[in-house]
Amino acid sequence: MLIAQNDDGELLEWLCNADQTGGGFIGALARAALVADWENYPLLRPVLVEMRKKYPKYEATDEVKAEIKARGQHSPNVTDTVAYLMATRDDTRKNED
Repeated sequence: MLIAQNDDGELLEWLCNADQTGGGFIGALARAALVADWENYPLLRPVLVEMRKKYPKYEATDEVKAEIKARGQHSPNVTDTVAYLMATRDDTRKNED
């Protein structure tokens, strides 16, 4: 399960656009975030939020933002998702012992 897909839908769109059209550092950062697991994505997220502000050219169009809101794709925040995944992982490990 990739965390970026369960985070803010508009941030996911920014990541996809930056991955596809961004060069150098921005493209590499976006690619890293898109494939990051639950353990690493929370480390990247604060940087992503700041980079999104700094590079608004990768923002989704207003039409895409409206579609995201209409579909209700604003999932639980990443902290809740990570906490859930960590608890699930811990339960799985206990069962393996």
